[in-house]
Amino acid sequence: MKDVISRTPYLNALPEEVKELLIRLGTDAIRFTSWFFNNQNKIISKLRGAKTKEDRYDVLTELRCAAFLLSLSEIVELQYEPLHQIKRSPDFKAITITDGEVYFEVRRIRKTLTESKRDQFVELFWKKAKENIRLNFGLSLNTSSIETAESFEQLNQRIDELIDYIISVLSELSEDLEEPIELILDDFANGLEVYISSVPKERRTNNEIRKYGGLFRTPYSGHEDRKFGDIIFEKTHQLLDNEKNIIFIYADNETHEIYDMIDSISSINQIIRQASGEFILKKGYSSIVEFLAKSRRISGIFLLTNNQERNFWENKNSIKAIDNKLINELEGRL
Repeated sequence: MKDVISRTPYLNALPEEVKELLIRLGTDAIRFTSWFFNNQNKIISKLRGAKTKEDRYDVLTELRCAAFLLSLSEIVELQYEPLHQIKRSPDFKAITITDGEVYFEVRRIRKTLTESKRDQFVELFWKKAKENIRLNFGLSLNTSSIETAESFEQLNQRIDELIDYIISVLSELSEDLEEPIELILDDFANGLEVYISSVPKERRTNNEIRKYGGLFRTPYSGHEDRKFGDIIFEKTHQLLDNEKNIIFIYADNETHEIYDMIDSISSINQIIRQASGEFILKKGYSSIVEFLAKSRRISGIFLLTNNQERNFWENKNSIKAIDNKLINELEGRL
């Protein structure tokens, strides 16, 4: 992938984090680089069309999923948006050893606003700390008690003030601390803490701060299952008739987990049993009967999380079932 990126001006101009991701995908899946090269024009067109950073990461999620699928021995060939002549082409068509043709619809679950603002703050904090603190201390950042996106946004806006205050505190300390010190920073955000530690003398080389990890809170809303439900209702419309269709969900956050997907499927079944026609209408279906008929297009739903947890839900009512060989490989059970 490094050669492909370096030879392509548009790719070479992408942010470093994006290039690093592409290189890692090429390392993780040996077939990814050649697949990327063969689909390069389409990929660059989609990246150019991404209006925001989140839109770009939606495209990159498709590439993550492609690399994952290309790492499976069951998949012989992977086509990207194979039915481009229709308005809503499936994202991938896989030619498999056991199942023949299998279509994949990909959807990324984005980070929540609180997660995004938290990650922005943490990245900015360490960037500013590395640039401005010329003292031999180890710092550990604790944001686990901060619960709102607004609090993190205020911290982003006050980052220079925060770093200056930390520098003023560190300047009064000996670099040979006997015990770590807990610095409470409630004046900046209620619950923000920094732990200050000594750096071993043999590692004090360039008068620079050391990053000693941190504690972070996962901002659950309590409604994570609803997102899975929305995706299922949305994607069911788009699946092809009389084909093997898998909805591939990539959870690019920490809040949507395997049990949320299972809870969502149970909730949908409960709605069907209660014959909630009004709810179904809001989801774009004329009736429960229409949704039930179209839901049989779903062969299964596969969830891959950003920490590599995997789960496949098999639709027992599907018109086209998936063989266990592909399911086992998707779930990493081979």
